[in-house]
Amino acid sequence: MEPTTQGSHLAWYAKKHGPLWAWPCFAFEDLNGWLLRSAHGTGNVCMQLLSMLHGLKQLKHDASNIADESLKEFTKDMLSSGRRVKTLMQVTN
Repeated sequence: MEPTTQGSHLAWYAKKHGPLWAWPCFAFEDLNGWLLRSAHGTGNVCMQLLSMLHGLKQLKHDASNIADESLKEFTKDMLSSGRRVKTLMQVTN
């Protein structure tokens, strides 16, 4: 059940997703770090990022055609964006 009163939302999110220190305060912080790690060198950074994004998109498309289900799941998991932090519910199960 989601929080109903103002102020109870932090406790609700901490119970659902774990300690607050494990989550960034701003959503763009993770994206900025990802973009920085994706560019190698200082020359033509825009082209580097566009090429990398195009390659990821193509790899996601190709991953759907993999016959081996475990390899397909592994590839899709590695290509998924976001943190690999489990919620408390997943950890207790």
